[in-house]
Amino acid sequence: MKNVLLIINPVAGRLKARGALFDIVKTFCEAGYKVTTQTTQRQGHAIELAANAEKEGYDLVCCSGGDGTLHEVINGVIGSGSNIAVGYIPAGTTNDFAEALEISKVPAHAALNIVNGKKVKLDVGAFGDDQYFSYIASFGAFTNIAYEAPQDLKNRLGYLAYMLEGAKDLAEIKSYKISYTVNGQEYSGKYIFGGVSNSTSVAGGIIKLNKKGIVDFQDGKFELMMIKKPNDLLELGEIINGITFQDYRSKMFEFMQVEEVDFKTSKSLMWTLDGERGVSNPEFKIKNLKKVLTIIK
Repeated sequence: MKNVLLIINPVAGRLKARGALFDIVKTFCEAGYKVTTQTTQRQGHAIELAANAEKEGYDLVCCSGGDGTLHEVINGVIGSGSNIAVGYIPAGTTNDFAEALEISKVPAHAALNIVNGKKVKLDVGAFGDDQYFSYIASFGAFTNIAYEAPQDLKNRLGYLAYMLEGAKDLAEIKSYKISYTVNGQEYSGKYIFGGVSNSTSVAGGIIKLNKKGIVDFQDGKFELMMIKKPNDLLELGEIINGITFQDYRSKMFEFMQVEEVDFKTSKSLMWTLDGERGVSNPEFKIKNLKKVLTIIK
């Protein structure tokens, strides 16, 4: 009999994980798994649970929650050097990662796809020395949406809550003086947004990278996007137009594929990693760790 550790965030999204728990457990049991369920009790709890799962005899660690819950599980698995496979049952508000990987947002269907699925190797991002992310590290406009939109508002309004926070963010555009280096070439300027991503959907779908051939989850590369500070309404219009039509050829965007990037800032910035707060130093590296995560889908 195979053993699965099922980690559940009981407050994610619209509390979908709670209502679907019976169907999820039933699906795993019928597939021959012995299920151990753990609900997260605090921030960082899923990191601890995932880090110890393999040495405690589990064959699979599966989480049900939002992208933040998956973020913690990935940090636990990669940070501990574990090779255990991961399953993801989306139950958050927007689930950018699930949308990018075409994972069902119906919990029972996602569980069934895990027990019948195949193992897939995915890239993971290393942020500095000891933090990891599954699909995006970002700063600036839109990045505060995931953790500043109140949980009860997200539970009631879902995607609309993100849009409300995004509109509030645009009303007071802030810029950051940054330099970064890719393949020996240095770029610098004032930017309102920066993101290193491996996803077709960012910030709850506000920024899209859906055009064919842009995103590959196994190529060892990330998509780097930097949005410059607009000096007038015309430049602001270029930014809005670029985001709306996924056309990043304007001079207001710096967009390229990277294996790693070195950042320098005048002071520590507040970054978000998969929608969770990240901590950075004034100088640090983001690097693609090619195919280090095994996920079943």
